[in-house]
Amino acid sequence: MAPASPAEAFGWQTLGRLVVAAGPPTTRLVLRLAGRRILDAKRTAIEDAGSISGGRTDLLGGNPGRVSRAQVDLWLDDLEAAREHPERLAGTATAFTSIVKAMFITQKSTNEALDSVQMPVLVLWGSDDHLVDPTSLMQHARRPGWTPRPFEDVGHLLPVEAPDLYAQAVCQWLSDSLEIPGFGRPT
Repeated sequence: MAPASPAEAFGWQTLGRLVVAAGPPTTRLVLRLAGRRILDAKRTAIEDAGSISGGRTDLLGGNPGRVSRAQVDLWLDDLEAAREHPERLAGTATAFTSIVKAMFITQKSTNEALDSVQMPVLVLWGSDDHLVDPTSLMQHARRPGWTPRPFEDVGHLLPVEAPDLYAQAVCQWLSDSLEIPGFGRPT
């Protein structure tokens, strides 16, 4: 994660901790009261995104029209399963809170774990991703043995928005990585 300014760090250590503590119980209450309506709204948003050609989204960036109909159908199937059992969504709030805490509140242990990685890493992202901070991505990509690979005009859903480009980049990187001294080429 990118080093936060003193004001950002203070905000995450005070208000951020409060939000992280209150998040899961608040989310569970909201899901109990409005879970099906929220899922219905999400279904409508996914159906609309799946029918857009050349459109753009504000949050995820990229072009939702590039996402395959098969992927949209999988998301809709998952939403239908969640709609049948909205109580199962409570764990999602806990998992999301854990991620936010690791990324913004207890960054030291997360960065120490990332720094301890002793093998090549490919860092992929879409240039139109509005959810991930480019400064953080570049900070991670500067670690020894880490390779940055941004994709122009792609949003947060890189593997599903541009699967061919994604697969090509991973295959090329794997091929190149096998030639790194100390990692050897499999026999």
